[in-house]
Amino acid sequence: MNSIDLLIFEEDLSLNDRGEPHYVVGTECVAQDIKHMLIERGFLTSLIAERDKAKISMTETNIENAVEDDERILAGSASVVFRNGVVMCTAKTIDDEMVYLEAVLNG
Repeated sequence: MNSIDLLIFEEDLSLNDRGEPHYVVGTECVAQDIKHMLIERGFLTSLIAERDKAKISMTETNIENAVEDDERILAGSASVVFRNGVVMCTAKTIDDEMVYLEAVLNG
């Protein structure tokens, strides 16, 4: 996997001691991109304090579909679970590597 990006840590650019950016590569890059997509599309905020199981299930399905829209992800491989304020997502890349991410909701 040839994905590379700047590392974002705690919503800010991660820099080394010389002020140069850290990089994220491979599946970690894909996971970071997916997490940012979930934030930008409002999926995570829609789950804050949500108790309706049908709405949670629909949002999980919508997240899976959005993850699988990424050209680096193998169609049908995404799985999303929302429990105790944490969104856990796994998916397989087209290079047969597993991507795993967690997003903790604050709200």
